[in-house]
Amino acid sequence: MSFFTNSPHQGASNRRASRHLGASGMFDRMRTLVDNVTEAFDGPAQTRKDRLLDNWMRIQEYYTPQRQDDICKLSVTDTTIPHHMEGMLRELAHEILDGAQISIDEALAQPLEFGACMEYLLQYHVLSDLVDLAERDVPRGMRKYVVRFFDYFTSVIPLGLLPESAIRLPLVAIMRQCLQIVETSPRTVVNGPVGGPTEHRLGRGYHSIMNERAAVVLCHDLLQLIVTLFTRLREHSSMVYLFFDWTNGEMVASNSELAVAALRSASSEYTAHSVRGHELFIVHTIVEYLLAPGATGQLAREALVLVVQVLAAPEDAERFVAFLLDQARVVEVLVEHMSYLHAQMPMFRPVPRTPASAVFGDAYAGPRRMAPLDRRVQNERDIKGGRAQRVDIGARLRHLLAQPSLLRARATQDQRESRILAAARTALKHVDAFFVCWELLDEIAAVAHNEHV
Repeated sequence: MSFFTNSPHQGASNRRASRHLGASGMFDRMRTLVDNVTEAFDGPAQTRKDRLLDNWMRIQEYYTPQRQDDICKLSVTDTTIPHHMEGMLRELAHEILDGAQISIDEALAQPLEFGACMEYLLQYHVLSDLVDLAERDVPRGMRKYVVRFFDYFTSVIPLGLLPESAIRLPLVAIMRQCLQIVETSPRTVVNGPVGGPTEHRLGRGYHSIMNERAAVVLCHDLLQLIVTLFTRLREHSSMVYLFFDWTNGEMVASNSELAVAALRSASSEYTAHSVRGHELFIVHTIVEYLLAPGATGQLAREALVLVVQVLAAPEDAERFVAFLLDQARVVEVLVEHMSYLHAQMPMFRPVPRTPASAVFGDAYAGPRRMAPLDRRVQNERDIKGGRAQRVDIGARLRHLLAQPSLLRARATQDQRESRILAAARTALKHVDAFFVCWELLDEIAAVAHNEHV
């Protein structure tokens, strides 16, 4: 029998296989047709830029002429705006994380390559639009969400993006806007009349409470944004010129005028300027709230140390240091605070001077209620000659993305604001404020010394 002769069983098997292949081909064609129809209706898979654009368009839908009357009656937490703002942040963070594998020096040396999301943000001035929405503060509370958006955004963007005018100018604008709101907010003075010597000499944050809840939170978030900005500037101190472009001799203060009053009046002269005087209002904001209670005061003191650290680091630090000493008069501010507070403390019979006696004992100044400030600068140098610090941007981005909620969870935001408000209702005792100024002055001296060893 030939091997090529088909048996009856083989013929039947071949016919069944042929019918099976025909049915399978028909099902494949039907599946392809269904896939084509689905793609025609749904479109291709969304990219990150598509998702970012979708979130931004959803925010803008609230500001159409047809919804103007309704949105004015709402709080921002009654809308989906926080959810979409967080969605934009997450899309940007994912995009930056993909390109965060290079060092700081490499990022500053090579031309910047924007991702699609960042390119859209810069090209269409989305950050400037957010500042405009914050200016209106509609719906109620929009401003504080925009400030927190800028805080997160500043903390994770590549450092080489800071010089971009579409980022730097809106960043300065939102800080100026916040300072104006905080400065004009009605306040209650705890001890003494409004505008009395305590408020005039020691700043608006000392024994003074803003009446509006939103202003208290906004002041805290403004200082947090300043801390975030100067934490980033520490990575490469040469970028300090973006925010400190002061030239010597522009402000001459009277020797008889208090340093804090001179800074306050000089800062007010630059309120109308959108491109000048950044350094004045930044330092002014910090100085006004150095002695504020709770987290707000802690942020102001941390910001002052960071500012000194950043300004003392560049190769041409002389003009920045001259600004701190001669124009902003930061050291004079602290010494004036100490002298005034020392005069307000109770005086008892002098303690006999023995080798074991303390200069400021309990019998002299009363018990201290606040723990000493934490030393930020140790004996070793943190920064040297403007050299960039090695910062793991990838770890920072992953930490940000791992948080379950950045802006959208209303309960989380309420708890955070409650902590800020509870701390703001307290007040520093004179003795605590005195030692805070002393230790802060010592910290600044340590920073300056470490920068020039």
